[in-house]
Amino acid sequence: MSAVLDEAVSQQSRPLGPVVRLAVAVAAAGLAVACLLSGLSYPGFPIDTAVCGVLAAVTSVVLVVDSGVRARVTGLGRARAVVVLGLVTLLFAAGVVAAQSDDGSRLRNRWAASQPAFEQEVRTAGNPIQVESSFDSGYFAPYLGACPGRIGEFSIIDCRTIDGGFLFLQTQGALTDDSGIVYLPAGTPSRSEWGSTETMTPLGGPWWSWTCYC
Repeated sequence: MSAVLDEAVSQQSRPLGPVVRLAVAVAAAGLAVACLLSGLSYPGFPIDTAVCGVLAAVTSVVLVVDSGVRARVTGLGRARAVVVLGLVTLLFAAGVVAAQSDDGSRLRNRWAASQPAFEQEVRTAGNPIQVESSFDSGYFAPYLGACPGRIGEFSIIDCRTIDGGFLFLQTQGALTDDSGIVYLPAGTPSRSEWGSTETMTPLGGPWWSWTCYC
């Protein structure tokens, strides 16, 4: 029994084999690209998604470099290392190209799947125009109902009444600052940093994607 346990411990303590390391490197590169593209489907770029992408990319690069060094020292597995390096490079390049060519369609797709839930939420909350609040004054009035933790595909951390509408802050936060979805049935404020084109992107009708660069 002791011999079996010793063998099991020995197996667990062994380093990853070269094929496994390279496979993990490719998988990590794919995860990094997936995190990048997922982040583009939210207002702003969620912090947790950015951390996911960075950690996955670093893991992939470290494993590829480590495999390349081992292959050079031992003379074995060099072809595998070269092939995986090419695959990882292609994955990263594809991710960068997809990110640069993004036209907001990923955000619009996520919003399209979530809009019915948001529409239902504002109907439940009631008429926000009756509550005194203003983007210009920076005053966020309390929400008229119970703020849900999730609406559609968006995780929500806070809900506020603002400028005759509602602001739904997403839980993930953004690299720039706070971000979320804004409902403004009367339209955006004509003169306001909060309502500028740099921080708000139209999603159709009274709905906007909002990110605070403050």
